Amino acid sequence: MNDFSLFSLLALIASKLWLNCLTAQMANIPFQIPKHTTLNDLQEFVESFCKVEACRDVDLREIAGGARLQGSCLSVVLDVDGFLIRLYGGFYADWIGGGQWTNVIEYLTNLIRNCRDCGLNVVAFFNGAVDGSRFTEWCEKRAAECSNVRNIALHIMNKATPPPKLWWIAPTFLTTSIRLAFISLGVPMVTSIVDHRMELVSYCRENRVTGVIGNSAEYLIFGQIRYFSADKFKLKFSGSMLTEEYLAEGLARKLNCHPQRFCVLAALLGWLFDFASCYILQCAVLQNRKKT
Repeated sequence: MNDFSLFSLLALIASKLWLNCLTAQMANIPFQIPKHTTLNDLQEFVESFCKVEACRDVDLREIAGGARLQGSCLSVVLDVDGFLIRLYGGFYADWIGGGQWTNVIEYLTNLIRNCRDCGLNVVAFFNGAVDGSRFTEWCEKRAAECSNVRNIALHIMNKATPPPKLWWIAPTFLTTSIRLAFISLGVPMVTSIVDHRMELVSYCRENRVTGVIGNSAEYLIFGQIRYFSADKFKLKFSGSMLTEEYLAEGLARKLNCHPQRFCVLAALLGWLFDFASCYILQCAVLQNRKKT
């Protein structure tokens, strides 16, 4: 492994640990690690230190058009759970009032129409899983949302202006509204049952899906599917669908780590899947790649 890359990754993890310790000492409370290291730290590492090797700007419209000229079809899965802020249609100053549902429907209609015009097949994957192993992750997300709610309330009381988009939280009923909109637009939908991301990866592998649009580094572990950023996704008036693609090969070169050992890296980073499940799924991906 490259010395600089290894040092950068370890320094990122150590800095978070030191910050937690310092915060606890300033508050005069016993130090406790609020959360273990996860693949979210790997995502941050890729975006901070592997921008050149493992990230590139792409236009899904151009990729789909190129695939159509070659007689094939580009298909992607939308991880709705990590794509809400984009499917909402962007930031509106009065989103705190309950959401702009007309803009949501208009945005989704334009998005699906542009996808069909360029030959891009889209499948919406909703999170319906109740996984006990991810309960800690769920609690952390809810705690972050509660913190945003407090900040929003204080901001409105003190400044009487709309809150910044940094504190954006999904309006109530947003996921259900998106589901109903996709039904009316004729978009295929799948709902996870046990483990959302595990089932999404398995669905892509079994149905030969080209890629996934999401915001979890767990998708980066499996080199067979292309991983596009949901946070960087932009739908232009011209119909272009700009985003950023994360390259597993680039990360492998940066870390000097063979992609077959990504499962070990994931386990060392505290992935919520146990190592055996990770290894079995990785072997299945490699075996399927050999067949194709």
